[in-house]
Amino acid sequence: MNEKVMMKLVKVVEILNEVMEVLGNQEQVGSRPQTITNEDVVPEVLRTPDAEALHAKLNGAGIVDVRWQSVGLSNAEKGTLVEYIAEKLAIRNKWKLFGKLWETDSETLRTSRIRGLNQDKTWQFRKTLEDL
Repeated sequence: MNEKVMMKLVKVVEILNEVMEVLGNQEQVGSRPQTITNEDVVPEVLRTPDAEALHAKLNGAGIVDVRWQSVGLSNAEKGTLVEYIAEKLAIRNKWKLFGKLWETDSETLRTSRIRGLNQDKTWQFRKTLEDL
């Protein structure tokens, strides 16, 4: 090994030792990261018994994951899903709620749903939802 590589490895080891020291100190003072629970991520309106029953169907069909995140859907399908869930659970602020939950722009969800109304794929997705 040449000297240049060896010097870099020494620096890396020094940095790793510093990191380990910092992590060791955190454990000693008890400042471990908190566990994020479903309650921290999923809004209350999606934790009701009716919402949980709907979630079980959507999750079983592979449309959403355990934290209500959409799985492999286009924006038009996401907008359609928002509309469907809001109808089933009587959610009034649907675009804002799902925009925040899915970390996307609520206006994009709304307009994508409207644009998707003339697409056969979107209508097929809507039928899939209604058949659950």
